[in-house]
Amino acid sequence: MINRLALHHQLFNRSRESYKALVGVIQVCSTPDMEANFARNKKYIEQCAERGAKLICLPENFNLMTMTYEEGVKSAQSLNGAIIKRYKKLALDNRVWLSLGGFQELSENFLKRYNTHVIIDEEGNIVQTYRKVHLFDVDLTYRIPGGSPINESKYIQPGSIIPDPIQSPIGYLGPSIAVCNQGCLGITSLKAIENQCYVVAADQVGVHHEKRQSYGHSMVVDPWGDIIGQMSDKEGCFVCEIDLEYLDKVRGNMACLTHMRKDVLK
Repeated sequence: MINRLALHHQLFNRSRESYKALVGVIQVCSTPDMEANFARNKKYIEQCAERGAKLICLPENFNLMTMTYEEGVKSAQSLNGAIIKRYKKLALDNRVWLSLGGFQELSENFLKRYNTHVIIDEEGNIVQTYRKVHLFDVDLTYRIPGGSPINESKYIQPGSIIPDPIQSPIGYLGPSIAVCNQGCLGITSLKAIENQCYVVAADQVGVHHEKRQSYGHSMVVDPWGDIIGQMSDKEGCFVCEIDLEYLDKVRGNMACLTHMRKDVLK
């Protein structure tokens, strides 16, 4: 584990060589057709790269949206498998970083799989993974007419590690809200504006199959809580500027991070 307070000090005293970079956000309607999903993702990745994005974020289930939990488990592959190799090649061919929001990774438990966030650098190397720790269980049958229960714990093996932030083209980056207090400048899944980070939320949209649909409205939120980029309820992609100088200004004007308890955070 890194020294979190030391990392915050590094963030406020880092080199000023590069303060601005573009992040790409992709919003898609994944289906059970893996090949069609890949073709669509490839198109949007290339569009974001052409617009100058250095990091491109894809949503959870970017690769596949299965009809049943069992199909999701059966479709799981290792991080050395053919699926991730294709996305590694996309990252290398387009010279971009990819944030793959949730991949069906093979688990040691044959009845379950991992839900794994994978970050790939511009050389096509996996530089960070995060196996979802906090699983989502909710019963919608009594709240929404025709609703169905969602029980991730039945088919997903929970992870046990919160990864440290890594240096990326848009600054320190982490895939979970749990690393906000470790100095992240960007978070690629959950919203955490109170931690004075850029928040990049790439979401699914539309009707995936007869049992599932998604809301869309992917967005990028700046450290002051302003939405600086957003999509509606259709597929597509957009790019947004991440300005680390502005982030430093926000943190300087309201230095919440300096209030951390040194006796608790080591």
